[in-house]
Parts: sequence; C-alpha cells; structure tokens
Amino acid sequence: MGSLSMCRVVGTRTVQIFLPDGTDIAKIYIVDEEYGARQPRSMSVRAYLDAGMTGEEVVRHMLSVVSASLEQVAHLDTH
Repeated sequence: MGSLSMCRVVGTRTVQIFLPDGTDIAKIYIVDEEYGARQPRSMSVRAYLDAGMTGEEVVRHMLSVVSASLEQVAHLDTH
C-alpha cells in the first residue's frame, strides 16, 4: 500500500491525516494560521481496517470527521 496522507483547509486551520505504510496508527496534524501547529494526535485505525476499509477510505473518513468537528467548533466560536 504505501503511506497515505490527505489534507484539507478548514477556516484558518489546515488538517492533515497521515497513515504510515504497514501500521494501523494514523496521525492527525492540525495547524492554525494564528496559533501555529498543535500537538499531533495518534489514533488506532485497526477497527476500520478489520472492517474491510482500505487505507485510503480510512484516511478520507478521518479527514471528513476531523474537518466536520473543526467546522462545528468554528461555528460555535462565532456565536
């Protein structure tokens, strides 16, 4: 498979999900234009892989979930 990485800009933040080749631990990186990089988070994706998802599907799903969460936080911060 090879390592996989996807990123998306959400408001003032850039989210990157990285899944190294041969592992079941994904890294979540978030960089904010205003405050800089945050401490990366690690998450086991074994359950997703065991359920039959490809590495690309896992990374795409995680990117979607993290992005949606950041959008909700940004929406709450404006109210």
